[in-house]
Amino acid sequence: MSARVRLLGMALLPLFACSPADPTLDEVSQRDTPVTIPELVYSIKSVNSGKCAAVSGGSQAQGSSVVQRDCDGGASSLWQLQRLSDATYQLVAQHSGQCLAVVTNSSQNGQQIVQSRCAGAANQKWLLTDASGAFLVKPQTSGANNRKCMDVPQSSKVNGAQLIQWTCHGLDNQRWILAPLGGGMDGGTTGGGGGTGGPTPGGGTVSYTVDNTTIFANPERGFYHHEESDGSNPLSQSQLSAYRTGEAISLILRLFYLDSFRSGNISASYLAGISTDFDRVRAAGLKAVVRFAYTSSMSKPYGDASRDRVLGHLAQLKPILQANADIIATLQVGLVGAWGEWYYTDYFGDQGSVSAAQWDDRKAVVEALLAILPSTRTVQLRTPAFKQRFYGASALTSSEAFSATSRARVGHHNDCFLASADDEGTYGNATADKSYLAAENLFVPQGGETCATSSFTGWANASADMERLHYSYLNRDYLGAVYTGWGSNIDIARRRLGYRLALVDGTFDGGARPGGELKVSLGLRNDGYAPPYNPRSVEIIARNQSTGARLVAKLPADPRRFVPGATQRIDVRLCVPAGAPEGTYALSLALPDPEPALHNRPEYAIRLANTGLWDATTGANSLQRTITISASSTSPACSAGSVALIP
Repeated sequence: MSARVRLLGMALLPLFACSPADPTLDEVSQRDTPVTIPELVYSIKSVNSGKCAAVSGGSQAQGSSVVQRDCDGGASSLWQLQRLSDATYQLVAQHSGQCLAVVTNSSQNGQQIVQSRCAGAANQKWLLTDASGAFLVKPQTSGANNRKCMDVPQSSKVNGAQLIQWTCHGLDNQRWILAPLGGGMDGGTTGGGGGTGGPTPGGGTVSYTVDNTTIFANPERGFYHHEESDGSNPLSQSQLSAYRTGEAISLILRLFYLDSFRSGNISASYLAGISTDFDRVRAAGLKAVVRFAYTSSMSKPYGDASRDRVLGHLAQLKPILQANADIIATLQVGLVGAWGEWYYTDYFGDQGSVSAAQWDDRKAVVEALLAILPSTRTVQLRTPAFKQRFYGASALTSSEAFSATSRARVGHHNDCFLASADDEGTYGNATADKSYLAAENLFVPQGGETCATSSFTGWANASADMERLHYSYLNRDYLGAVYTGWGSNIDIARRRLGYRLALVDGTFDGGARPGGELKVSLGLRNDGYAPPYNPRSVEIIARNQSTGARLVAKLPADPRRFVPGATQRIDVRLCVPAGAPEGTYALSLALPDPEPALHNRPEYAIRLANTGLWDATTGANSLQRTITISASSTSPACSAGSVALIP
């Protein structure tokens, strides 16, 4: 804490300090009956200054100051409220995914308000209490006992004034208006109603606000961090968690080097270390692109392993890969040659001189990996020519896609993206190969990394290739000089790599009787470079607003076919179960991971690129509509083809 903050706090004492016997102060401090408001996105506006609480400079750094500034609607001044089981809230900054917090877990006056990685700590919890048309926002720091409030020091009205924690007195510099996004800037203490401010009762049509600016983590896409292992450097749990919460990154690439086992089996300790790495990836809510290799040498002998040794090692790795297939985004075939990139190799045909038998050995490695993984998971090859040799020269068609054949399960990674006209040998014929990939990559994943600066690495060429070739991920760690050349355009890539799904509109019936059906029609647009490439559920959830009980409908939609630039229509008739309790139900749309261990984890659900819809505690996106289930409804009975809402 700076000396300046201490002095600001001391300067307030003559104005606000009162004796314990002062009934007015005691009344304000103990006004701690919690107020419940909808879990939406809000601006937090000071009654005193008319300015909004915001992260200083829009910083994404841990510990950045929260100040007051002009209310401009920017993401760094918008806060997602998430209600906790103890009736407090955590407030999540929309630009960074970090939580509003007191800098330390201390009740001392003058403690700064900052953003910090969400951990459920006491100094990140806030009680909202009524303050005559506004709120007091009370930190739950140790010893505060609801006697501390978020405060603008000295009733400042200037931009950039640091917010602090101070003993509650209830004057205007501690009173805050929470205005729901889309509901205007003068919201009272009851939260939002119209627009995107809260669910609207009854049927009708909704037009949703698409968010084209916020950068947030979504599964299996975006920039990744590169992490190598020789068995002596396990993944750091705290670092993995920081990737997601601090950088909006959901992927790592884990490259395991097996050079110590070229002449024997993989040791039990090394295998245990791989399992531990996967456990930590899972705990952090991330997924991994996985590769194995034996060497990084470009000098003979290179040091990779024979076909039989590779297949023997894959047999050892099989149980681990199968146990963790749900958090493997895709698996790069690797294993052969330097870095597992199939060029400098002792056993499989060196530097492009490959015999027929060596081609067979290479294909045997691919098929062994495909046999290990579930039929819903893909592997990737380093160049288009490799797949074309093994599985035919034509690109996948829509009818072949996702058919569980080997051909339908092999994608592509380019580890010299933009390095030259042919990306350093990635393409035999760049024109033909790019046409092939443009079609292929609507159905299989494309990723990679940059490896050199060139006349091709500028943003115009990069963005054109990422869009045309449907890139889902890139290595953020290599090559830094390429990304420096993109300037602020890198944020466009952060938003658009992979998918970026957004609701456009929705039309709803107002309700149904138990045993009856109601119609829902949704428009979803993909503004990313690629579709999702792994299976993904699509669910409509109806939550009883009185009891919290849920009805869930699993829709017959496949997000892997949500092509970039197009709006998909989802038209469905929902069947209300005959025994459904009457009442009002709020509707939401969820796209969770279908794997059982991940299905209920919000980190693995898709957040839509809309304003005010995402609920980070449930992993669902509000549809801003309620329905009424009532025996008096005249809705038609459930009919063939309707989708059941299941308790």
